[in-house]
Parts: sequence; structure tokens; C-alpha cells
Amino acid sequence: MNIQGNQEFVERFDYVCEKYADKAAITYLRDDGTKDDFTFKEIHGRVKNAKERFKNAGLCPGDRAAIISPHTPFAVMAGYALAYANIAAVLIDSALPMEEINRLLEFSDVRAVFTVPAAYENIDKSKCGDIPVFDLSNEASEYHIFPGSAETATRPATADPDLDVISILFSSGTTSTMKGIMLNFYAVENSRPMFYKLTNTTDNISLLFALPFNHVAGFFIAFQIFLSGNSLGMIEKMDALKIAAAFHSYQPEFFALVPKFYEIVEQKIRQSIKEKGRIIEGIIYLLLVISHFSYKYLGLNIGKYLFKSIRARVFGKRLFGLGSGGAMCNESTVSFFLDLGIGIWANFYSLTETYVPTIATGTFERYPAGTEGKINRFDGIDVKIHDPDENGVGEIRIKTILIMKGYFRDPEQTAAAFDEDGYFKTGDLGYIDKKDYLHVTGRMKEAIHMHTGKKVAPTDVDSFYSNHFPDIAIASSGVPSKDGTYDEIHLFIEKGELSADGQQELRKKIIDISSQSSTLYQISSIHFIDKLPLTSVGKVKRFQLRETVVGKQEKK
Repeated sequence: MNIQGNQEFVERFDYVCEKYADKAAITYLRDDGTKDDFTFKEIHGRVKNAKERFKNAGLCPGDRAAIISPHTPFAVMAGYALAYANIAAVLIDSALPMEEINRLLEFSDVRAVFTVPAAYENIDKSKCGDIPVFDLSNEASEYHIFPGSAETATRPATADPDLDVISILFSSGTTSTMKGIMLNFYAVENSRPMFYKLTNTTDNISLLFALPFNHVAGFFIAFQIFLSGNSLGMIEKMDALKIAAAFHSYQPEFFALVPKFYEIVEQKIRQSIKEKGRIIEGIIYLLLVISHFSYKYLGLNIGKYLFKSIRARVFGKRLFGLGSGGAMCNESTVSFFLDLGIGIWANFYSLTETYVPTIATGTFERYPAGTEGKINRFDGIDVKIHDPDENGVGEIRIKTILIMKGYFRDPEQTAAAFDEDGYFKTGDLGYIDKKDYLHVTGRMKEAIHMHTGKKVAPTDVDSFYSNHFPDIAIASSGVPSKDGTYDEIHLFIEKGELSADGQQELRKKIIDISSQSSTLYQISSIHFIDKLPLTSVGKVKRFQLRETVVGKQEKK
């Protein structure tokens, strides 16, 4: 086994902790308005103490340990400590149903668990009675185990230790059951130069950290920000209102989250502009048009000066860059923030299997709206379109030096994920334009195959109807017709506070719009549901929506 990756990680970790010893690496914004600063020196001490603590608990390099926790500094620091000790962190989303958490615990065959009391109460103790369970709510520098938990691991030694693996992330995308994706130390170390190139990072950047640590983008940010000597801001019991408040209390230079957040913020800013009256509203939108032209066609970011007060009210006084990942952000939304004077828009296109970044926009793009980024931006990453149609649209396939080690204990799925030339089959549809920019149009398994022979991206259907009803949560999915030869478009709507009469009225409006629209967007059926099923980064689980309908049809 090659442990070079871990050695390089440890060397880099020691270096940044010593160089930036007294600087705050993580600032924790508490619900009561207080802030806790964890310096690089303090985290370094915690991590080195933890390594010895793990050894005393019977853990060995190559073992696996689960982290089941909300988004807190203590979960992130546990991830650092496990990497430092060369123990793979198995990151399990604490928001999953407890039955699924217990299943993943058993499947991943861990020799320790790090969690919080609320999760520990419901964990199946028969699955962890012979391993230590550490309490992440205890904020002392040493890790303490829960009362009644094993002091040391008496479970047999790991049958398949792998010193190359830094973490295992579980992901199902939107179309399949969860798979354990093994990320390696090599990817973490070799993505750092790409991160520098993408963000033009110095060691004076602070980032408000809101992406989940158990998602590949959150994992990437947590490690790369730290290893570059920058600072993270984290929020206790995070929600949209607390994020808004944190922009002012933490004053970050950079922020990243899923596209839906930016769409909501855009709507609120536009509403605020509208409330200023028609004359002021007209002047602001005229200035936005001028800013758009100057930035996009002349490379002059005059919005940086024109809309300084608007940006300060929303994002604080220091923010200059926004990042988006997990899905493609609307081009109009990206343009809106660029026109407001945002200096960097970093749109990430990556999958858990290919790590981050794969393709991205950043400091090198003048006006990065409407694209995922240039395919030849980073050395060691190659992108191609497989079996393109007459419009150049086909499956996006990627060969990258940051590729996963494989799917945990699933060599068949691992082999099937690659083509004969070693390219990873993303399952995403897209095309590459004449300037080598990638445009993602949808997913192969999500694509709706119409009776006309055309394919429709459900995201386009979503956008069409969401534009008519911006305050309603809407998602579409293709459902096989009775003879199975094509798909019909089904629309799913969150009930929210809609009464039965309100639902009926909305249904009539949608049917009316559908009947007048292109046949590509005509709806066959409308379903009102309690909540749209989403992944941890806000992607709609369309497969789950489709299966709900198919299951009902089969019972008839």
C-alpha cells in the first residue's frame, strides 16, 4: 500500500498549523450571538492528541470510522483528525432516516463512530457495541466516549484496510441506491493547485461554510480552505435567516451554496427594488443594463461601484466571490449577481466520483454566465462527449487524476462506471461549444423521452412552470406511458399552505398554461405532495417521484 498521500497530507497540515498558528482557522457563530475562534495551533493540538487517543482505543491506520453529525466544527475537526491518523472517515448524513444510518453503519464496517447525543440515542447499539462511540457534542480538546460505549475496539481488525483512502462519501445521485465512494489522499493533495488557480486564493480569505461536510463540495472546501491557510465561518443550527445574519457578523470574502439559495436571494433583492417605487426601480434596472453591457462585452465591472450598497446590505462589506455547485444555476440568476458587481462567480461541475474541481468557472472567466466552465482548464482532467446527437449533445465522460479509488466493496459497479478508455460515465447530458466551454443539459436517466422522439430535460420543464409560479416549489419527472414506448411529463407540487380550493385553482392555471405551451412541456398529470424529495445539496430525487407514480399505477 502506498502511504505517500497520507505523509504529504500530514506534512502540509503541520506546515499550515505552524505558519498560521495564532490565526482563526474556524469561527463558530453561536445561536446566542457569541463567536468561538479555533486557531490553527489549537486545532493542530486537538488533531495530534486525537491520533494518540485513537491508538489507545485500538484503532489502526487503514481502519474506518463513521462521522454522523450536524454541520459543526467538531465534525470537521474529527475529519481532520482521522485523516491525520490515516483512518478513513465514513461520512454519513445525520438527516437520513435512522434505519438508513444503521444500514450504512453495518455496511461500512467501521471500528469507531463519532456522533452527537440525538443520533446516538437512536443508533442500533447491536451494530456498535464492540467499538468506541465518541461524543462530538463534548467540546473539550480530547475525545470522550458515550457512557456505556466500549472503551476500545474489540471488533476484529479491518479485513480490507486501505491507506490510500481519506474518506468514504455515500451518494445516490438522483437515480440509484447509495454507493460508498472512496476518495483518496492523492485527490486532496493534487486538487490544491487547481483550487489556487480557480480562486486566485491568498492566505487572507475567509469563507462562510454552509455546504454539508458529508457532500463532496463541502468536504473539498473544508480541507482546501484549511490547507491553504484560510479561514472558515460556520453557523450553529444553520438556516436561511442565520446565513443572512452571518454575512454581517462574519463578513466573509467568499461564499458557496446550491443554486436555489441564489434564486431566492435574487427574488428578495428584486422585491426590495420594486418597493422603492417605479422611478427608483427604473433607474436601478437601467444601471443594471449598463453594468451588464460593460462587464460582459468590455470586461469593466462597474457594478462593483454602482451597487456597492446593495451588496453590502445582502452579503456584508467584504464579499467579492460566490460559488455554486450541485446543479446548474440559472443563467439569468448568475447574470444578475455579476451585474451587481460580484467579482468572481465560481460554478462547479463535479461528481463525488470525480472530486472537485472537474470543470469550473472562476477568476479566469470575465463573465461566466450560462456555462459550467472550460473543459481544458486544469491539467490532468480530460472531458469528452460520448455519442453526441445532431446538436452535439451526448453523455459527458471524464478522465481525471482526482478520480475516486472506487465504490466501497463493489468492484463490479466500479468497473461498470468507466468506459474502455478509462473515462468515467457521468450520466449527465451536455455539449461542448466552439470555445471549449461545457454546457450541461440534463441527466440521461432523468431525460424525458417524448412521443415525438425528442428528449426534454426536466430542469427546463421546472424552469418553465416555476417562472409562472415563482413562490411554489415545483419539480417534474418523466413517467413511462402505458405501453412503455415514451414518457409523459408529470408535475409535482409542494402543497405548502394551499387549501383544497387553492390546489384546484392552481391545477386549472397550470393546465391552461400547459395547453398553450410547446408540446415538449405539456403536462399529463399534476400531483400535490407534502415535500419534494431532495438530496443533501438540494437536487430533486426525480427517480423517487417517478417511482411513486409507477407504484400506484401497478397497484391498480
